[in-house]
Amino acid sequence: MKISISTCVLVLFLFSFMLCKSQENKKTERIQTPKHFKILDKKEGDLDNDGVFEKVIVYDTEKETDMGTERQIYIYKKNHNKWELWKKSVGAILPSEHGGMMGDPFEGISINKNCIVINHSGGARQRWHYTHRFRFQTGKFQLIGATWSNSKLWFPL
Repeated sequence: MKISISTCVLVLFLFSFMLCKSQENKKTERIQTPKHFKILDKKEGDLDNDGVFEKVIVYDTEKETDMGTERQIYIYKKNHNKWELWKKSVGAILPSEHGGMMGDPFEGISINKNCIVINHSGGARQRWHYTHRFRFQTGKFQLIGATWSNSKLWFPL
């Protein structure tokens, strides 16, 4: 079977057109970081149990507080191939200098069993660690679990 040059050109044109379209779709998936914000962590996972992943981003806002810079959580949902802000939280992430002598207390976030899990730690002579777990239920994110531990460091003199 003989394939003509015009058929090959047509096939190449169609593939290049499809490639351009798929690259356009990837461009619409980008989330614009709010001005002056810095991304500290981001994760994707199904938070509302609908089978579609949401995107969770923790931002440092550069807004000064008594204990360093304020942090915020933005949760995005995909709507028609475009990420849209769905929920936002101020205060769930501790400020940048809340960790005491240990510095920045924010360790990271994860998504586990449709929950957002936030870890913080800090301290000096007494070290502490917090884990907070939030689940989307009754139309909002609710704290469903908190773990706190501390340990006293002992230095012999």
